[in-house]
Amino acid sequence: MDEAALLYEKFVRTILETSKSSGAQQIFVTMAPAEMMTGFREKFPGEYALFAQIDSTDLGERLVAAARHVFADGHKKLIIIGTDSPNLPLDYLEEANRALESHDIVLGPAEDGGYYLIGMKEIHRKLFEEIAWSSSEVLSQTLERAGHLNLRVHLLPTWYDVDDLPSYQRLKRDNPEFS
Repeated sequence: MDEAALLYEKFVRTILETSKSSGAQQIFVTMAPAEMMTGFREKFPGEYALFAQIDSTDLGERLVAAARHVFADGHKKLIIIGTDSPNLPLDYLEEANRALESHDIVLGPAEDGGYYLIGMKEIHRKLFEEIAWSSSEVLSQTLERAGHLNLRVHLLPTWYDVDDLPSYQRLKRDNPEFS
């Protein structure tokens, strides 16, 4: 197995452990392609619901579909995090959960202009439409859209995600177990 795959496994294990430690009522994992789900379950045993991502290149569409899946299961709030922030502080997840008691949306701003976390109590489809995904404008566009929708937004502390070599080097400095 190559080094990148081993590193990704560490990211996934860490995110699953952090999610479990957060006191989440239920953990959902969505992934693509669907045919990889059996291998994923074998590699990462544990208590979580696993479902396939929809086949779309639009991240907004995939986020909306994932949220629909979770809310259809009867849950009243949802916090979505990616696997690219494996050292996300547990406190941030706990704060996001508390903030959803009094806010419509919770966003965790990423240093690169995106967000590492989004929490919601219901789906606001327009929040995810016509966003310049994978750009430095994602957070500002999302906040602007939330304002137009009159949503109460709680911002978490800024954090970083691992998208490139400099951010990976930072992760290794901050958390030597990822070396």
